[in-house]
Amino acid sequence: MLEYYPDVLKPRDLSVILRISMKQTYSLLHTGEIEHRKIGRKYFFCKTSLIKFLANT
Repeated sequence: MLEYYPDVLKPRDLSVILRISMKQTYSLLHTGEIEHRKIGRKYFFCKTSLIKFLANT
Protein backbone atom coordinates (compact mmCIF):
# COMPACT_ATOMS: atom_id res chain seq x y z
CA MET A 1 0.00 0.00 0.00
CA LEU A 2 2.79 2.44 0.78
CA GLU A 3 4.34 2.10 -2.66
CA TYR A 4 1.75 4.60 -3.97
CA TYR A 5 2.98 7.32 -1.61
CA PRO A 6 6.15 9.44 -2.03
CA ASP A 7 9.24 8.76 0.10
CA VAL A 8 8.68 11.93 2.12
CA LEU A 9 5.24 12.12 3.71
CA LYS A 10 3.20 14.91 5.26
CA PRO A 11 0.85 14.71 8.25
CA ARG A 12 -2.20 14.48 5.98
CA ASP A 13 -0.71 11.33 4.39
CA LEU A 14 -0.15 9.83 7.82
CA SER A 15 -3.73 10.44 8.89
CA VAL A 16 -5.03 8.80 5.71
CA ILE A 17 -2.70 5.78 6.00
CA LEU A 18 -3.41 5.17 9.68
CA ARG A 19 -7.07 6.25 9.43
CA ILE A 20 -6.79 8.64 12.35
CA SER A 21 -7.73 12.29 12.81
CA MET A 22 -5.32 15.16 12.26
CA LYS A 23 -5.41 15.86 16.01
CA GLN A 24 -4.17 12.32 16.72
CA THR A 25 -1.60 12.67 13.93
CA TYR A 26 -0.09 15.81 15.44
CA SER A 27 -0.17 14.17 18.86
CA LEU A 28 2.02 11.34 17.50
CA LEU A 29 4.42 13.88 16.03
CA HIS A 30 4.59 16.08 19.15
CA THR A 31 5.25 13.12 21.46
CA GLY A 32 8.05 11.89 19.19
CA GLU A 33 6.52 8.48 18.54
CA ILE A 34 7.21 8.96 14.83
CA GLU A 35 10.59 10.33 13.82
CA HIS A 36 10.09 13.54 11.84
CA ARG A 37 11.63 16.81 10.75
CA LYS A 38 10.07 20.20 11.17
CA ILE A 39 10.94 22.77 8.54
CA GLY A 40 9.47 26.12 9.40
CA ARG A 41 5.92 25.36 10.45
CA LYS A 42 5.59 22.15 8.42
CA TYR A 43 6.23 18.55 9.44
CA PHE A 44 7.79 15.93 7.17
CA PHE A 45 8.77 12.31 7.74
CA CYS A 46 10.07 9.37 5.74
CA LYS A 47 8.20 6.21 4.91
CA THR A 48 10.85 4.30 6.83
CA SER A 49 9.86 6.19 10.00
CA LEU A 50 6.27 5.12 9.46
CA ILE A 51 7.31 1.50 8.89
CA LYS A 52 9.37 1.55 12.11
CA PHE A 53 6.38 2.95 14.00
CA LEU A 54 4.07 0.28 12.62
CA ALA A 55 6.57 -2.47 13.46
CA ASN A 56 6.73 -1.33 17.11
CA THR A 57 2.96 -1.19 17.62
